[in-house]
Amino acid sequence: MFRRGRARRALAALTLCVVVLVLAAAAGGASSAAGDVAAYVDGVRLTCDVPPLIESGRVLVPMRPIFEALGAEVAWDGATGTVTAQRADVTVRLEVGHVEGWVTRGSENLLYILDVPARIVSGRTMVPLRFVGEALGATVTWDGTTRTVTVTSPGAPPPPPPPPPPPPPPPPPPPPFPTAAAEVHFIDVGQGDCILIRAGADGWALVDGGPHKSEGAVLQYLAAQGVDHLDLVVATHPHEDHIGGLDGVLGALPASRVIDPGLTSTTSAYTKYLNAVTASGAQYEVARAPATYTVGTGVTLRVLYPATAPGSSADANSASVVCVLTVGQVDVMLTGDLPSACEAGITTDVEVLKVAHHGSATSTSSTFLQHTTPSDAVISVGASNTYGHPTPEALARLSAAGANVYRTDTQGTIVLTTDGTTYSFNKAPAASGAAPPEPAKNFAASKNGEKYHYPWCRYVASILPENLIWFETPCQARAAGYAPCSVCSPP
Repeated sequence: MFRRGRARRALAALTLCVVVLVLAAAAGGASSAAGDVAAYVDGVRLTCDVPPLIESGRVLVPMRPIFEALGAEVAWDGATGTVTAQRADVTVRLEVGHVEGWVTRGSENLLYILDVPARIVSGRTMVPLRFVGEALGATVTWDGTTRTVTVTSPGAPPPPPPPPPPPPPPPPPPPPFPTAAAEVHFIDVGQGDCILIRAGADGWALVDGGPHKSEGAVLQYLAAQGVDHLDLVVATHPHEDHIGGLDGVLGALPASRVIDPGLTSTTSAYTKYLNAVTASGAQYEVARAPATYTVGTGVTLRVLYPATAPGSSADANSASVVCVLTVGQVDVMLTGDLPSACEAGITTDVEVLKVAHHGSATSTSSTFLQHTTPSDAVISVGASNTYGHPTPEALARLSAAGANVYRTDTQGTIVLTTDGTTYSFNKAPAASGAAPPEPAKNFAASKNGEKYHYPWCRYVASILPENLIWFETPCQARAAGYAPCSVCSPP
């Protein structure tokens, strides 16, 4: 049935046509969930006891229903695992587990090399749909939005598109937020700080905005929380990992008041921040202890440091605004990147401490912890950062002080909720000294690139192993500053 000379002509013809259906929306290397792909032949949905599925980005369907729907007689040889179908002068032959597919039209014997071979699933032989359809002269199209394959026989009018699935019901409205309550969201922005405060029903404050590469993720997070304005914005000090995202936030949301330590900088991040403050129309103030700001009913933010203006040559970390959020009987201290050399005089007892400078060795001294006595501590830090944060020294001091530790690098965003008397976190404390876990390899990116991809995207193969990084979710990739690839179109 097959001659070597004819095979050469058939293989050359492969450059002129597509053999199998490539699905841009499918996750490479894995089968889709059964039943999430629909196939229609001349307007009639293909029904079978084993639903169509996606294997490595290719659609497979049970052999007998598809061949018979296209008017072909099909035969199965269980001894050799061979499928043979014939309609008029066209014969199609496939072997289970083999990538070769043969098509005979009259005296022409053509060999096709398939990306995915026929296989047996739940006792049914599954064959590649586009190869089968086009071998019998049909037209095959794919709709990624509805995940629908449409097969049209020669001469048949194109069927109308299937109706779109009904929209999901809207989520129920959230219960009203108690007036005398607050939430503190330590948002996972990688190596940086960004803290959202919800006070009562409609009070909002933001302490720092994370690095610029996380700006989009921060705006998405604020929108998901229903933030439509900011009563107060605190820029603790002019380092990019704290103010890099604030220009985008101030450009997107109206802000009533912005405070910072009054220390200027020549960096582009500070220039963008300062221009955004001016353009926002917010009231600007220099933060000086003991100023107190009201965020919501019964919720205040009191500045503890600095009490005087920092010198023009002062280290930016030393100028960090330190403040304490008070909700009834619960106090939360936010410390920016304050070094241990500047901790003297800060002796306020608190329940929760945001650890300074991402858990560096030169912050959060044992003396400071003795004076503030926190029961819980949150470290905002990036996974696998080049600084070694949080350091073993800082973790050891927190452990000696008896403070439970929560970490954004190993646990993601940490949310504290309080009614002014008690408080709780959305996560259990992190394991002492726990290293960041390896992310699930769902999305790939290059350390030197700007896009993230599905693992099967052709661009992933060109990334050097030493530059390849992985993300478990699209949100993590976006938070790290990557945009979705326009070829494989991840979410």
